[in-house]
Amino acid sequence: MGGLGWKSRSKVTFILGIIVTLSCPITQAARILVVPVDGSHWINMKILMEELILRGHSITVLCSSAHWYIKERPDLYQTIIVQAQENIEAPSKKEVMEKLVLMSLDRLQNSHTLWGNIMSQIRMVMFRYNFHRLYQYFNMAIFENKTLLNQFENANFDLILTDPIFGTGPMLAYYLKVPLVYNIRWQIIGEAHFLTAPSPLSYVPLPGSLLTDTMDFLQRTENVIYSLFQHLISEFLMYPLYNEICHQYLGPDTDIKSILLR
Repeated sequence: MGGLGWKSRSKVTFILGIIVTLSCPITQAARILVVPVDGSHWINMKILMEELILRGHSITVLCSSAHWYIKERPDLYQTIIVQAQENIEAPSKKEVMEKLVLMSLDRLQNSHTLWGNIMSQIRMVMFRYNFHRLYQYFNMAIFENKTLLNQFENANFDLILTDPIFGTGPMLAYYLKVPLVYNIRWQIIGEAHFLTAPSPLSYVPLPGSLLTDTMDFLQRTENVIYSLFQHLISEFLMYPLYNEICHQYLGPDTDIKSILLR
């Protein structure tokens, strides 16, 4: 009888041990390099970072010295600041906001026709193109700085969390050979879904087209025209800016599109 009681108590202890073990949260702290985009995009990234820090992860933020909202917080994360070139004149926060408001109002007034919508899209694309062109100086400053690249390699980051709208994070992840996580679906030219997943234009409207997933023949034709327009902008305007960086620093056989599709 004594032996049976001992065995019973052992089983209870064993079961309780398993329950306690499984109920305890098990996390492995990761070293994460965050490559954000300033402005409203930083708000979303900041929320994700705060949650990651609460879970014990180590965060390093990479940003330009010409930042607007990104702040240094040594109590929460390490900040690596890449100095902006002094001879590059970047637009101020006020100028950017005024331009965006004016273009949004223009689009509301003129988007009732296909031609008006396309012209509004062209103005928006040129505005974004100038930002992408300016951002290449930031990308070049990173890849030209061998000391900084060695610092990244020695840090042994487990992954890169990035806002992919300017391509810096994807290119760094390719260079460092680490996993990549996006915080938004918007990539260099538009919605990432169209680049990475089947997107039949008869049912999937492009962002900015003001169409829904229920389209008649004319609306589907309009959606195809928007798609062709975005494809031309991607292949002949936006991607070549990044392909120059890729060819120079990541290898002659690399291009930004293949990096985004990794």
